[in-house]
Amino acid sequence: MRIIKKYPNRRLYDTESSRYITLDDIKKLVRDGVELCVKESKSGEDVTQGTLLQMLCEQENKNHRVLDSNILRQIVQFYDSPYESELRECIDSSLTRFADKVASMEKDPENKVKVNKLRHWKMYSEKRLQEIQREKDQRVPL
Repeated sequence: MRIIKKYPNRRLYDTESSRYITLDDIKKLVRDGVELCVKESKSGEDVTQGTLLQMLCEQENKNHRVLDSNILRQIVQFYDSPYESELRECIDSSLTRFADKVASMEKDPENKVKVNKLRHWKMYSEKRLQEIQREKDQRVPL
């Protein structure tokens, strides 16, 4: 496992390459499948989750909208609920299936056709989620 040290000045140090790195470098490592752990330099506390969340926030702010407000709102609704662990399992299994699908599509010579179908499915899913949210918002409590 690759260890990245995070210093109080927010600088990140890659102990394997013996150099300071950026969040973009961490993103590249993650994309390359490198297992990594970000630790506070003084305490040794694991701050990987916070660092990855920070990276996601920066990506989202650069108009790479994967987690739109609707998706985030739905996730927040399940925090501190009896369904929190089920939400985590659902997200994990969905991302695993998605990664498997992408991997198989990248091996397929007819990749472009399948990618277009996937984009169509994504657009349909987003529209359907919006419809479900509108229906939920329109329900009158008894």
